[in-house]
Amino acid sequence: MKLINYLKSLGIKDSFFNYVPHPHIKSKDYGTYYSKIGFYKNELGFISSNILSKVFIGKKFISFKEAFPAKKKFSMVIPSIDPIRATDPVMESFSFEGESFEKAIDSRKKAIVDFDRKSNNENNDIDEKEYSIILKRNNLIQLKNLNDTVRYFSNDHFYEVFFEHNYENFKLFSFGGRGPVTNENFFLVKKGIGKKHVNIYYIDTGNLMYVKDFQIIERND
Repeated sequence: MKLINYLKSLGIKDSFFNYVPHPHIKSKDYGTYYSKIGFYKNELGFISSNILSKVFIGKKFISFKEAFPAKKKFSMVIPSIDPIRATDPVMESFSFEGESFEKAIDSRKKAIVDFDRKSNNENNDIDEKEYSIILKRNNLIQLKNLNDTVRYFSNDHFYEVFFEHNYENFKLFSFGGRGPVTNENFFLVKKGIGKKHVNIYYIDTGNLMYVKDFQIIERND
């Protein structure tokens, strides 16, 4: 089901979302629904766009912990959310080579520490060779042609996803414009490559603002 319908099944209404009608077709089926993604009481989640829900009784926030509890398993279609180009959602510029979500989280954290340490020691940007060495050390692979003409995901395939629920509010400045409001917190997507190889990708949670574009199913395995 679409992510918006899944969220409605958890008790929120249409008014929770920001609705933008289609410029030429009046039917709401053709309009677009958005949700604000952000922090409320130190929890990352979906924030209501309805001003009245902040004054009167009404659900104004649903955390990722509530929407995607750790005890449940989910798969998602990872859509192209750019209205003009068929590109992937905003994601980290590298992927993890392996099947373990926990190891993928740990490898990214170690790589970020290595990047920061190297950059601080040299007081400048890391060159491509050093960048590649750090990635390889942490079992990470740089993605090629990211946000270009190459897509890493298919619009008709459900991929296993994982939410770590250990998110940090970086209080990033929003520049507006086209595309999701990113927050540098990620959910993980597992993709099989051939019969033997598996890669895990880091997708910015800000992409989930496009609640009508993502599809989600609960897995029973």
